[in-house]
Amino acid sequence: MTRYLGAAVVIRAVNDGASVGLALLALTVRPGVAGALVAALVAPHLLGPWLSRLLSLTDSRYVLAGSFVLYAGAVATAATVMAEAPAVVAVVLVALAGCAGPMLAGGLTSRLPGGDTARSRAFDSATWGVATAAGPGLAAVTNLVIGPVAAVLLMAAGAIVAAGLVLTLPPDPGRPEESPRIRDSALHAMQTRPLRYTLLAVGLTGLGLGALPVATPLLGVELGQPAGSGGLLIATYGVASLAGSLAGAARLSDGLSSRLAAGSLAVMSLGVGVAATAPSFAVALAGFVVLGLANGAFLPTVLAVCREHAPANGYAQLLVLSSSIKISGAALAGIWSGFAVPAGGRTVLAVVVAVLLAAAVTRARSGPFRRRRSPGRR
Repeated sequence: MTRYLGAAVVIRAVNDGASVGLALLALTVRPGVAGALVAALVAPHLLGPWLSRLLSLTDSRYVLAGSFVLYAGAVATAATVMAEAPAVVAVVLVALAGCAGPMLAGGLTSRLPGGDTARSRAFDSATWGVATAAGPGLAAVTNLVIGPVAAVLLMAAGAIVAAGLVLTLPPDPGRPEESPRIRDSALHAMQTRPLRYTLLAVGLTGLGLGALPVATPLLGVELGQPAGSGGLLIATYGVASLAGSLAGAARLSDGLSSRLAAGSLAVMSLGVGVAATAPSFAVALAGFVVLGLANGAFLPTVLAVCREHAPANGYAQLLVLSSSIKISGAALAGIWSGFAVPAGGRTVLAVVVAVLLAAAVTRARSGPFRRRRSPGRR
């Protein structure tokens, strides 16, 4: 479990940090392509359900490690040539790195050791909290001390380290002879009530939380702080999310964790609402603590529902589909929040509150989570 968690923390921190590093580098040498680079890194997640079939073709350790090496090479090359090569070259290279994105999210989670229990799922969710806090912070500090190219190259080196860690994991106990087709997995998700509403809630969550990088700098300024204070709000959210996931690892059973899903989303909306109406920066920080704790409790419930209702041999595909939906929602959030910038950070956060409440209602409609076994499941 330790080696898995190490690989997960490193590669997910690398991904979060690379987004920041690439944006800072583009703003330095080619400001006009900063948004295109971030979008190029995220957009290929839409290919996740198709790419996930690679996991069933051979030992998934090699697929994951190869994806991380591809990621490292693509972002390192993009950073090195960005100042001189045509802008389209950098965008294409970053899009190639983005193709590895589904593997570092749901693809890596499909290799979750420890019997795939509520505890192991909570620990896996905790890696996202570490990544959110550590990756962007490390990239920003490296940018200040050495420069933006070094920040991206450091992230590329981290991806190589993660590839090495993945290769040290135990081999797959056995590969299925045939995984379901993408269409069949998607149809199964749409026809299974808990999966349908959970995946819709996941997409709405991404559509809301994906606006935080835009809203937090604006909110900081509105509260009399420098725009950079938005990074502190995001880091606070990441650390609190880690704490929430670790609390789930220690205390929550499968059933209890799943029943808390809708409540966690409601508390997340409450935390954002506190920040949106905060009279001071300290109160806004408290709101982001609440948001992070609730988010940390919510993430393991998604893994639990995917595990329990996945079709035979289709768990990895379902995890990748879930992460692709969330990240695609986050990409759309970047678009709508960008248009909402003139309205201010509080207004953007108010919209996030409404979206998270909609996610809570959607998740509640799926009904209580019940343990069951599907025919043909391993």
